[in-house]
Amino acid sequence: MKRTLKHLGVVCTLVIAAAACGSDDDASTSDDTAVATDPAETDAEPEATATTDGDTTSDDEAQSGDEAASTEASESTDTGDGDTADLAGDPVIVGFIGTTVGGSSSWDSSGLAFDAATAAVNDAGGIDGRPIEVQRCDDGGDPNVAVECMQTLIDDGAVAFVANYTQFGDAVNPEIIAAGHVVIGGFLFTGGDFGVPEVYATNGGAFVGGAGQFSACAAVGATGITAAYLDVPAGQQVPGLIEGVVKPAFPDVEFVSAEPLAVDLADFAPVAAKIISDGADCVMALSTTAQNNQLVQALRAQGFDGRITASGAVTTTAQAIADLGADADKMVIPHLYDHRSTGWDAYVAALAAVAPEQVPDDIGAGAWLSVLIAADVIAETGDDPAAITAGVTEVVVDYDTDGLTEAPLDWSVDGDNPLGLVNLRNVSSVPSEIIDGEEVISDAGFVSLFGG
Repeated sequence: MKRTLKHLGVVCTLVIAAAACGSDDDASTSDDTAVATDPAETDAEPEATATTDGDTTSDDEAQSGDEAASTEASESTDTGDGDTADLAGDPVIVGFIGTTVGGSSSWDSSGLAFDAATAAVNDAGGIDGRPIEVQRCDDGGDPNVAVECMQTLIDDGAVAFVANYTQFGDAVNPEIIAAGHVVIGGFLFTGGDFGVPEVYATNGGAFVGGAGQFSACAAVGATGITAAYLDVPAGQQVPGLIEGVVKPAFPDVEFVSAEPLAVDLADFAPVAAKIISDGADCVMALSTTAQNNQLVQALRAQGFDGRITASGAVTTTAQAIADLGADADKMVIPHLYDHRSTGWDAYVAALAAVAPEQVPDDIGAGAWLSVLIAADVIAETGDDPAAITAGVTEVVVDYDTDGLTEAPLDWSVDGDNPLGLVNLRNVSSVPSEIIDGEEVISDAGFVSLFGG
């Protein structure tokens, strides 16, 4: 029998009853935040100053990256604790390490989702009558600050971490593990996150969002695919990854070519012409949102009428339509979560209750889900970090996420994938396509990165 998350089940019932559920695709927001599908972010020069909201600011009052930049690392935590008025006892604190470098959209998406989740959990009685609270810390684009964030959060009482979204997993994760903590619902953002057993993910992260675009192209009928990638070390690894790991699962689909996009590329016409001449009918746009948009416009200007993919973790369909207008038609955006599910509806309704203008996205959904899972785990294990570390794989077994994920979560078993990455358990995405200015989610549902 499937075991439904206690807090997810209660929260879904409450928020769906309290609000009309559904996607808010009419709204739009800037979403230039780079994930690992955006190598420019992972290769950017780090900035030494931590950017934060301050010690006691609610996530409801999250500042922009520019406003936050004035706060020093010693003041780098920010609290979002929902409604705790009717709850007794000390709060149960979980920590989050994120970044505002390169744009604040992931910071804002996560923070508002934390507000929605903590409010929902606390409204439902908290964790055995105690409120849950998320404290956030901005790494400022500096691995040393990221490690300081980790220690500050632990010193402030964090018993686990949730949905970390930092490019410095290689620096932070070993320290988190050494301190006896785990990351619940962590995003697999960079190489330092993949293969780390104590980073428990609810989605395939950058790997699925990036190389997974190949399977999205295949799902909508493409026969030949070109990858246009940012020409930096991280991006340069993508063609080999597609050719060696992803392509073999799709023997009837040709990997036509891989085209590099220089970081300072100003004229996209020549590369667009080259892509068209190569003959692919689907183009994977694997750069920043700004470059992806320029590539789409250049391809359309030269008559390309095929599909173009972009990561659902980098952009939303609403933003693609707002940015590109008619040029966005036939764009295919693979989502890390199923936007047609009851779980998605619950996230959308909970988010609308705290931030009506915020566009729901996969980053927010992952952050929201991570808090609900953390609340369930801690309710079962208690709030001792050692007990949480020992018990998380006993609690998150056959957990039904109300359809957000392809299958119930089971963190008691290692991921089954050709790369042997123990924490890469979810390797599927749900492709959607923009048709006549509207998002149409593929009838194929979840499509595995590795076929089948």
